Amino acid sequence: MTKTARVTVKEATSKGRKGYTATVSGTKLKNNKVATKTGTTFFTNLGTLKATANALVSKQGFVASYVLPTKKAAKKSVKSRTSATKAKATAKKTTAKKAAPKAKATAKKATAKKTTAKKATPKAKAAKSAAPADTSSTSST
Repeated sequence: MTKTARVTVKEATSKGRKGYTATVSGTKLKNNKVATKTGTTFFTNLGTLKATANALVSKQGFVASYVLPTKKAAKKSVKSRTSATKAKATAKKTTAKKAAPKAKATAKKATAKKTTAKKATPKAKAAKSAAPADTSSTSST
């Protein structure tokens, strides 16, 4: 049966940098901090920490089992909600501003349609020419 050593990993910060520290514990093992050859116990990368811990544990004839820190879910920021609302409000304002020039253009088109409607068609010309002719015939009678 293989012997297992428990490697407890904790998150830590050193000089403003986030990283990891670990301790090894097990039967016939004292609690030992995992360290590099240079003596540093702070690891910025989890992979290097695991490699170092595996080397330490395997020299003693054990197999490592890791206890990793659990990550907490990030809270939603209230500021992000308000900025999204402001963005929607500004979007509405810009669409309202864009709608105003279109209204002017449609008014110009409407007046253009009215002027084109004023042009007489051949039937209207015939009706107008017939109307004055009728007035002249009634005045002569």
